[in-house]
Amino acid sequence: MKKNSKVIVLERNRFAMLVKVHRKSLLMLEVLTYICRIRNIDLVMTLEEVCHVLRMDAAVVEQYRHKGLLRSYEENGLRLYEAADLVRLKAALDMIDIYRRINKAAIIPSSSKSK
Repeated sequence: MKKNSKVIVLERNRFAMLVKVHRKSLLMLEVLTYICRIRNIDLVMTLEEVCHVLRMDAAVVEQYRHKGLLRSYEENGLRLYEAADLVRLKAALDMIDIYRRINKAAIIPSSSKSK
């Protein structure tokens, strides 16, 4: 471990539960993606739907699109956003807050060497 590295201490059962929930989420995503692919279902949303699901203002969504952080395309006069891109954007935005919280909760462990 690097000098002055911070750590988070978790109870073993709590850590196992976090891993279980994470793996379950990945499996659910894989299953849903497979179903959509074999049934030729496009997972796209309109701007209004994106705003509702992500709880964002349309102007904020458009800012992310103009910055290149969110891809979209036009079809029949509607701007459409791929669901996978929305998931990536939301995950990236959430990670900023998660890292802030983790950093506040992290501690630098005291040396376990006895003299």
